[in-house]
Amino acid sequence: MKLLIIVTIFLLTGFCSIAQLQTNRDGASTDSIIPADSPAVAKTTFTVGAVYGNNTSYYGQKPLESTPYLAVAGTLKFPSGIYFTGTAYKLLKDSGSVASAGSLGAGIEIKLGAKVTGDLSYSHTFYPANSPFLQAANNNTVSAALTYNYFLSSTINYDYAFGDQNDNFVTFSTSKFINCGSLF
Repeated sequence: MKLLIIVTIFLLTGFCSIAQLQTNRDGASTDSIIPADSPAVAKTTFTVGAVYGNNTSYYGQKPLESTPYLAVAGTLKFPSGIYFTGTAYKLLKDSGSVASAGSLGAGIEIKLGAKVTGDLSYSHTFYPANSPFLQAANNNTVSAALTYNYFLSSTINYDYAFGDQNDNFVTFSTSKFINCGSLF
């Protein structure tokens, strides 16, 4: 397990280096050539969101009893594409602890073309003792995704969950991002 985590960190570092060393046809660094009509330079962003759900699920598995929850998530993303995430879940029927579950993760998003991005990430989920939250047998997940952005964003995602067991999941999603404003 430690070897897989080390390999994942190595891959993330390698992809970060590749993204930093991209060059144009003339051999000059793309960072040194910024057209006058180009959009603003990428900035470090911090995003926070909250979600209410009427039932928890894990890749189609659902508990016998309805488990409504609140989740708060945050992501810190750097211009290089490296990001860190954190999520806290609270089951509304759980009076035991502050959080019913939580997860921390890290990853890198790599621009592969004008409309295509790739993403590699790792996350670990934490469950308090006696948490009624629907728990997976595997607390660690390594993910790879490929996204095509046009009017809609279409993504194919591969998740490898490991721990007590090994699970593989492939999912496809289509979404539309709607910006509702910004505080800053």
